[in-house]
Amino acid sequence: MSEPSTVAFDVARDAFQSATQPMQAYRVIAERPLKHDPMVSAPDRVAYPRGFLLLTSEFTSSKAHQLPVQTTFQMDKEIIQQFVNAVATTELIPLSSEPHNGRTYSYGGILPGSTDPALLELPPGVQWLNDTPLATEAPSRLYVRPAYQVLLLLAMAFADHPEVPHHRVVITGSSGTGKTSFLSWILRHLRRLEKPPVIVLDMPGFFGRIASDGEVTAGIRGSSFQQELNCRSTVYLCDATWADEVELINPEIQARSIIMSPPTHTVKRETSSDTMRTLMLVMPLWTIAELETCRSTCYWRNVTQETLLELYRLWGGAVRWTLGTSETESKHEFTRSSEALSFASVVQVVRNGGLVEVQDVESDSVVLGSRLVHMHVDADSTFQLSGVAMCSSLACSLLIGSSSKQLESARTFVKRSDCLDEPRTMRFFYRQVQQELFDRAATP
Repeated sequence: MSEPSTVAFDVARDAFQSATQPMQAYRVIAERPLKHDPMVSAPDRVAYPRGFLLLTSEFTSSKAHQLPVQTTFQMDKEIIQQFVNAVATTELIPLSSEPHNGRTYSYGGILPGSTDPALLELPPGVQWLNDTPLATEAPSRLYVRPAYQVLLLLAMAFADHPEVPHHRVVITGSSGTGKTSFLSWILRHLRRLEKPPVIVLDMPGFFGRIASDGEVTAGIRGSSFQQELNCRSTVYLCDATWADEVELINPEIQARSIIMSPPTHTVKRETSSDTMRTLMLVMPLWTIAELETCRSTCYWRNVTQETLLELYRLWGGAVRWTLGTSETESKHEFTRSSEALSFASVVQVVRNGGLVEVQDVESDSVVLGSRLVHMHVDADSTFQLSGVAMCSSLACSLLIGSSSKQLESARTFVKRSDCLDEPRTMRFFYRQVQQELFDRAATP
């Protein structure tokens, strides 16, 4: 019997393939239809550990742990209204594809080049959904990754599939990979449809309804817009990536739901029979080519190429920490996260597919340190998990070398004869640790 993640993905894949007029439902760059090959199934896809896949009955937020760069604030309704009005008429600015970097991805079975990167630029005075009142230097441009475009197609194909009783798409991924920015891209897509749906927007600092005509109405989480949330034509957009306060209002809502979820929120399911109610997708890490294009088009005033490369050496492909945070703060947070981790806690997070079982941790240190643990997707970018490892070789080196106890734990981990019998997600980390120990042994 197929694992739930595989079954759900196949439903989305079939819906995506059967679309005869994709332009009527999904608009991508330059108002042109996508050219796509038949979807190629990813062999040996990794299913999340049972108990982590489906949001059928519970979506549990993590313990209270406010991070300095994740401060929750109230967003005024007028700010949301300005964004909704602007994004519906904002046209994409196409960019040339990033230079070849030795890794070829066919996003969701769509060949590279069919979805080129692009920019969205807001009018002066309009904020992105993830901007804070202190973000005076936040770029007015959003870099639209090719992954964003195909991830949108896949998510909407599943959400709109007529044979699935409940349409929920959960998009998780490593810390700082642009999940909140992706929410802006989804909202733009919905507002530009020929018949825009009613949207219930649930994010830190704001809960409200966006009517079909674009009018924004603020509400109270847990009590407002219950009629809309029980209607299948409504789209429920939830951003649970930035604060602890955002939880599913009611796990049984009928609205098509797309939820941005951090790995520090646990995802549970109650019954094994409910295998197609939720599709979990993983936001891919950024390549260095993507980061450089984003820097040169959106962050050129604040981030030099040298700074990007230095922070990439620390954080790997996390755009928040390499471009969206000041160099001083990014380095400070890297140090804090590194000091918070133990080797044993990393092994547990890796074994759980990059997800943090918050109810089982003894302190917030694992939540803080888990920002250095990266989730990798399949090589063909079907947005399914393929492996988990530390964000960089430097992070792995600091983890192992922080004490003799950590070093001994790493050696014991590699010596275990049953290591490769662990879930496939462990193999990335196993090879990473093995390489670090080899380098240490080879260094006089």
